[in-house]
Order: sequence, then C-alpha cells, then structure tokens
Amino acid sequence: MFTRRQPLPESMDAALVSSFETPEGLQIVPTAVTAPGPGEVVVRMAYAPIHPADLVSLRGRYGVVAPLPFVPGLEGSGTVVRSGGGLGARALVGRRVAVLAFFAAQGTWAPFVTVPASHCVPLATGVPLKRGATLLINPLTAMGLLEPGQVAHGSVLVTVASGSLGRMIMGWGRHLGLHMIGCVRREAQREALKRLGHAEVFNAATPEFPAQLRILCRRYRIHTALDATGGALVGHLLDHLEEPGRVVVYGLLEREPAPFSGFPVIFRDVQVSGFWLQRWWAGRSLVERLRRAVTVQMKSEIFSTDVQATVPLAHLKEAIALARHNRSEGKVLLRLDPTLED
Repeated sequence: MFTRRQPLPESMDAALVSSFETPEGLQIVPTAVTAPGPGEVVVRMAYAPIHPADLVSLRGRYGVVAPLPFVPGLEGSGTVVRSGGGLGARALVGRRVAVLAFFAAQGTWAPFVTVPASHCVPLATGVPLKRGATLLINPLTAMGLLEPGQVAHGSVLVTVASGSLGRMIMGWGRHLGLHMIGCVRREAQREALKRLGHAEVFNAATPEFPAQLRILCRRYRIHTALDATGGALVGHLLDHLEEPGRVVVYGLLEREPAPFSGFPVIFRDVQVSGFWLQRWWAGRSLVERLRRAVTVQMKSEIFSTDVQATVPLAHLKEAIALARHNRSEGKVLLRLDPTLED
C-alpha cells in the first residue's frame, strides 16, 4: 500500500483522447501522474465502467468537452494512496472508495486519478471494489430523477426501462410508492422486466405504440415521463401526456435526435426539461451526498449493476466494442490494477 511518504510514480500508462476525428485519437500512452493539491487525493484505481456518456465524450459530444488531450472516465473505484492536505483528504488515506471524476482534469480510465476528496465516497465493509465502480452515477441519477418535488403525480413512464439505469429507476420508483410504467424495444426485455415484478411494460418498437401511448397516458394518468433517448419519442410523449405534463430528458441514446413539433408545447400544458447529474450533484451538500451514498450501498437489491465483462485497460478497444454493441448485457468494467483477479 502507498502512504503519504511513499513516492508516487511519475507516469502511468493511461487511456488518452488526443483527437475526436479518428479511432486512433484514443490510445494507451504514458501519462503524468498528477500530485494532489490541498483538499485533493490520489486514488489507485481498481475498476472503471464504460458508460454511454463516456462513449459520447470520446467523440467530443458530451455536455462539457474537455480540452485535448484528456483521460476519459466518469467514475470508478479504488484505494486512496495520497493526500494533498486537509482534514477530509487525510481521513481518506488507505480507504477503499467510489470515485466521481466530475469536473476533474483527468478521468478514471487510468491506474491513478487525482480528484477532490469530496468526490470520493468510502465503501462500506463488504462492498467489493467491483460493485463500488458503478456505485454512484446510475444510482444517483435514479435518485435525482425521482427526488421529492420532481414527480407531481403517482404514475411515471420510463422510456428505456431495460438498461441498467432504467431498471434502477423502475425499482427505486416502486420503492418510493410510485406507479412505474416501462417502455422497451424488444419483447425479451419486456418479459425480463415482468419477471422482476414490473407489471406495466410496453414495447415501444411496435408500429401501434404511438397510438397505444395515448391510451396508456389516459388509463394510468401519466403526467411525468423520464426519457433517455432524446429522439422522436419525446414528441409523442408531449402529444399524449396528461396535463400538466413534463418530459425529463436525461440521456441521448438516439444517434439522430429528432425535432418535435412546437404545437403541444404552445397549446398543451406540457414542457420539456433536462437532467444532468453533474449539475444536480454540485447542488447537494456534503451531508446529503454521504446520506445518499449510504442509501445506495444499503439498497443493493435496487442499485446493483450487472457486469458482462471485466477487461484489462490494455485491451481498451475491445472493451469499448463490447460496451457499444452489447449494452443490454450489462456494464463493461476496465480493470486498472493488473494485480487484481477477476
């Protein structure tokens, strides 16, 4: 284990994005290890997931485009090995943590990452590092989308209910006593959600779904829809949600975002808003952040993430291909510490 008195390596082999134009713009190259400043810590990384938002960032299309070159990766897990000073940072040395790399100069796809101590959440005893790697972004998004005041009525429609985040939203909503209605794109996904106990799940890929949506919104009095597509479905939701209605867009999974008619926004009492976890997280107090992180660790039956593969960082291109083409099979984790065994 590293301590504050042991030297950090000067460099490491990390993922680095140097261009958005070609696949060669992402490479594993020697990269400097950044020394921590006051209030910061260095985490020796164990695992990091490949999220859809990470894939978008590789193309330079994320909400905040980091200056080139940069290390990608929004979250992960590891052990704090160095403090830059400050009570909170020093208290984390030696602790296993989940890490958020929001607004950091470098991301988590590297053996070492330097982040503010406030972006680290200590892992409870018994929570493995693999689970810690996906402990924050999806669970906190589910919590933020359904926090008190966000949902004015009891029924909520979730447009991409079959993915890791969609299942968390469905499960957390049901835990809160909300009536959750899910939309998927394949019949097998519909059956899988039903086996998890979700009674109302519908296939949005069928030709009759746009007409069916009108009936669903009236039958279940749906005023709120949570959408991860950012595509044509947004327009259908605005046409058919009960009034007052709101579509909250929190993802851009559709490759070709479709414009929607302004008619319902003008003549119906409906609106579109966006949810971005980084902005929401920045507005939470330290006490609230810790409280939510504890809840996530305690509610493993809701906030667990399926993992389809763990891939060494050296095989990054293969890992990205898996994450892009087999998204419904579970997350792909990058193994960043070669001494770990799967």
